[in-house]
Amino acid sequence: METLNLPDPILDQENLTLESARRDKLLEINGAFDRDVSFLLQGYPGLEDKFFPTLSSEVQAYNADSTAPTPLIDAIIAETGETKADYLKSVNERRAPFTQRGGQAMGRRRRAHTLIYAATTVEEVNAVTW
Repeated sequence: METLNLPDPILDQENLTLESARRDKLLEINGAFDRDVSFLLQGYPGLEDKFFPTLSSEVQAYNADSTAPTPLIDAIIAETGETKADYLKSVNERRAPFTQRGGQAMGRRRRAHTLIYAATTVEEVNAVTW
């Protein structure tokens, strides 16, 4: 007769509870992250931030080599009438606090996620704070 290796219902319940606590805490931490950095995007239309990686790449390339192609920046200043120098100065001034605050929040979120996944009890998960 074959023996069935069924999971222990008590251990499964503990794992389910720990996983539920982790899931809930991750949602809480991610929400805190969103609240903490959302002000950085205030004033920008909902989809404009999708262009930030391209803009950032172009700014970095131009800062390193003023002959680097910058099609996005060129399109922007064609509409605004700004000089490239003025536009880049403005972008660089806004980028520093965005990078600093965003980096701090990302580090804080990563620390919390690490603690959540390292936790072996619901109590340890619940002790993680933003």
